[in-house]
Amino acid sequence: MNMRWKKFVAGLALSLTAVTGCKQPVFMTEPDYKNTLSAAQLPTDLEEKPEHGSLKPDLTGRLTHKPSDIFDPDRPPRFLTLAEAFAEALDHGTIGSDQSPGVSLDTPTVFGGLGSATYGPFSHDSIRVSMLDPAIVAASVDSALSKFDTHWVSSMNWNTTDRPVGTSLDAFQAAGTTNVIRTQAAELTSSLIKPLPTGGVAAITFDNQYQFTNLPARVNPSYTPSVQFQFEQPLLQGFGVDINQIRTDHPGSILTGTAFNTTPLNAQGEGIVLRRVRFDQLRANLEFNVQTMLLNVEVAYWNLFAAYGQLYAQEIGVRKNLEIWKLTKERVDAGVKNFTPADLYDAQGKYETSRSQWVAALGSVLEAERNLRGLMGLKPDDCTRLVPSDQPTLAPFCPDWEMAEQEALVLAPELVIDREQIKVNQFKLTDLKNRLLPDLRFTSTYNVNGIGTRLDGPDPNQNALRDLASDRFNSWTLGLRADIPIGYRDANAGLRAGRLQLAQAYWALRTDEDKRLRYLAQQFRHLKEFQQQIQINLSAAEAYNNELNVRIQRVRGGTDTTDVTLLAVQFGTQALVQYYQFVGQYNGALANFEFAKGTLMHRDNVMIAEGPLPQCTQVRATEHEEERAKGLILRERADPTHCAAPGAEAEATPPLKPDPLSLTDWVKTRPAMPPAMPPEFNDPLPPVTAPRTFDPTGSGMGGPSPSPTSGVLAPVPTSSVPAPMPTSTSSFGVIRPLNFPEDRKVPGAPPALGNGTP
Repeated sequence: MNMRWKKFVAGLALSLTAVTGCKQPVFMTEPDYKNTLSAAQLPTDLEEKPEHGSLKPDLTGRLTHKPSDIFDPDRPPRFLTLAEAFAEALDHGTIGSDQSPGVSLDTPTVFGGLGSATYGPFSHDSIRVSMLDPAIVAASVDSALSKFDTHWVSSMNWNTTDRPVGTSLDAFQAAGTTNVIRTQAAELTSSLIKPLPTGGVAAITFDNQYQFTNLPARVNPSYTPSVQFQFEQPLLQGFGVDINQIRTDHPGSILTGTAFNTTPLNAQGEGIVLRRVRFDQLRANLEFNVQTMLLNVEVAYWNLFAAYGQLYAQEIGVRKNLEIWKLTKERVDAGVKNFTPADLYDAQGKYETSRSQWVAALGSVLEAERNLRGLMGLKPDDCTRLVPSDQPTLAPFCPDWEMAEQEALVLAPELVIDREQIKVNQFKLTDLKNRLLPDLRFTSTYNVNGIGTRLDGPDPNQNALRDLASDRFNSWTLGLRADIPIGYRDANAGLRAGRLQLAQAYWALRTDEDKRLRYLAQQFRHLKEFQQQIQINLSAAEAYNNELNVRIQRVRGGTDTTDVTLLAVQFGTQALVQYYQFVGQYNGALANFEFAKGTLMHRDNVMIAEGPLPQCTQVRATEHEEERAKGLILRERADPTHCAAPGAEAEATPPLKPDPLSLTDWVKTRPAMPPAMPPEFNDPLPPVTAPRTFDPTGSGMGGPSPSPTSGVLAPVPTSSVPAPMPTSTSSFGVIRPLNFPEDRKVPGAPPALGNGTP
């Protein structure tokens, strides 16, 4: 019975030592890693060849076209849906820290005042880079679990002794039989050491010693095998499963000494629970980055739409100013009363000013497209012109404030990170409190010994292993060991710092909650403000358009001058520009409001999944969205009947109010822009005269110096009026400027910009 009990205990201890507390490894297998490299389009020899980090001399495929500018914006349009922009950005886009399209075309800013309560071992703008952060921390979770792995420690040593008998002890051992002591010895030791989740250590050690000597001995040669069972358990500090899930290192063993390492190499100084919390933080941080990218993409998309709308408004202003100039020219040539050359020059100046504003609007379109391309991960120029094809939202949106407030406080990623940080500090504080306890340990060993002149054989008196199995020789030890630092200075200092860090994390959470609510309130206010501005500027544009129609009729009838009419064009154009600006800002505010609530990913149907994509979703989303966009284009009207054709007369000029056409229709059917310098600008005009100003002092300093012959200001030389500039029509909206003839240049005057039709 005694023998059976010992065999049962030995087998149970061996099993527990080998498997207790172990779990299936979670690290990536080699086939999974190769599949990951293939899916991520990484080089298969990335680990072996350092030249992958060098600059490739072949830049084919990176930038193959010169970026467009206002002189060369001609590109075929690529009609882009918002969903396609999201898909492109999620595939290879950027978060937007170097783009910052913002909620306004004029004041670029991503979002205001949210702080940077993010956690991450590596920070980068690319979404492909940041999405690997959680996987890196997940690997450290496996590393933290390794402190409970079983260690197999084995050693084999050989020793030979050959020395003369020189001391009284040597003479006693030799017993006068020899003058030289010769000994051959060997020892085999093999141990299975298992750190337990409770903080203890269980071990099984097999030891076999061999010795052959020329000295008198009862058993020579001798084999002395033994099996030792060890168990050690902390009773105060480091005791329990919970604390050992928090601690970075395992309490270790004083019996086995430094035979194995209990501090994981890649756990970054934190235990299993803390590493899992860090994974949750990294996942929230990735969600924050994805939401930021979606916000920036959507805002940049509507900024591009607004830029096109402003270009459309400025183009109408150019046409209206040219139409008024022609009316003024007709009245001045006909000698109509109240129409002077000054009115004609005023109309010409307003026309040139409107052209300058049109060029600035074209530059805004190119800049807005550059921002969107950067966020989507596209090249600066790929021989296409991005044109938004989705219609903006104009309907008022009245959200429930209390519901939005609750969603923001629960779902905001940086608040999730802050709450997880409080957990981290609480766990660390638990560990610091535990280290104030004495290190009291219980130790025990149990040995089974044997002896023989050989390891095997039929003779039970000579077989050492059979003698070991007979379990005739046993020894055991029990003990307690305490290690108590006097004063606990280090532990108390760590506890004090841990409590302060916990207070810091708490106030950081409360501060970030206030920031998030202030940001939510700002976007809540912007929804009402921008939507109201849309209605106001729409009404203003329609009012100025009606005024302009009336005043043009009065100018045609000779009952009104053109100065007030030009102001109507200026104010109407400004109202139309602001209308499209606030349309873009309102749609950007809708995205910002969802971002402030933390629901932007849900609104845009974007989810973060761990692991590979399901088989049913292996087709890339960008390809699907491109096919969808092509289908949308095919369903569009080919030739809207209410849009003026290229080359139409002045009476076909669009009204100075928002056009009901979609942006895609306008880009397809946009009429040609007037030339940079209409030929009529060079017709001779009557001399400009001005009376001498009154000089009450009689000093001759009251006004311009009179001409030596006429006493009036000299007329403007005709050479100061630029000659008509040869032009060539382009497809996008700019007529490429050609050089003036040398004899027609104005000294010091810059070359005029061209214009044309998109």
